[in-house]
Amino acid sequence: MKKIVLTAAALFLLTGFSSASDEAKREPNQLFYKGNSFYEKRDYAKAVESYLAASDLGVMSGHLYYNTGNGFFKLEKIGYAILYYEKAKRIMPGDSDLKSNLDFAKSMV
Repeated sequence: MKKIVLTAAALFLLTGFSSASDEAKREPNQLFYKGNSFYEKRDYAKAVESYLAASDLGVMSGHLYYNTGNGFFKLEKIGYAILYYEKAKRIMPGDSDLKSNLDFAKSMV
């Protein structure tokens, strides 16, 4: 059995990459919560902007898509709302609030 020996430099590099990776994971969460804060303040344009920024980082989340849909709905961009509700539905198909919002948005088209 071979032993793996890590030098101080290797440990530093691994720790540095780990911290950078952790930072990247937190950024989408921060954008999501920032979007929620804007939404609560009824600043729907900034909320959607934050949600889309999180999505642009590769996040695929039913709650993110659902909230994005809600933001677009409040901005009266019903087509975009339906698009994001449909994305959310693929991830969380049994969510009753999502189903209600999607059905309501579709009834407005």
